[in-house]
Amino acid sequence: MQDAYRDVETNEYSHVYLPAAVWAEKEGCFTNTERRVQRVRKAVEPPGEAQPDWLIICQLAQKMGAAGFDFSNSEEIMRELSSVTPQYAGIDYERIEWNGLQWPCTAPEHLGTPFLYAEKFSTASGKAQFKPLE
Repeated sequence: MQDAYRDVETNEYSHVYLPAAVWAEKEGCFTNTERRVQRVRKAVEPPGEAQPDWLIICQLAQKMGAAGFDFSNSEEIMRELSSVTPQYAGIDYERIEWNGLQWPCTAPEHLGTPFLYAEKFSTASGKAQFKPLE
């Protein structure tokens, strides 16, 4: 099996390797740090036994007897995510085809939310809370 990360030092401690495709070898979507949900399109075929992450997770869940992991593609997963996550309710593959959308996007006609805390934070006081890292 090819290892896209064979030179990563932490591999010396690995006991299990999953045949995951790298970013250019898979379809799907991701949410970046500005909360923008964007499409990813496969540029090349994955080598050998490499598979997309969603498929590996579904196969593992099925082997462990979990129900509900019978997806055929990443778009089906996005549909389910949108149906159970209010912040993603207005996001589907067609709407994120070229520019993506920023969550919360709560309905099909919603344009997304460029500024999450424009007026106040989602705390009781409306102010940010900073906490030191221990």
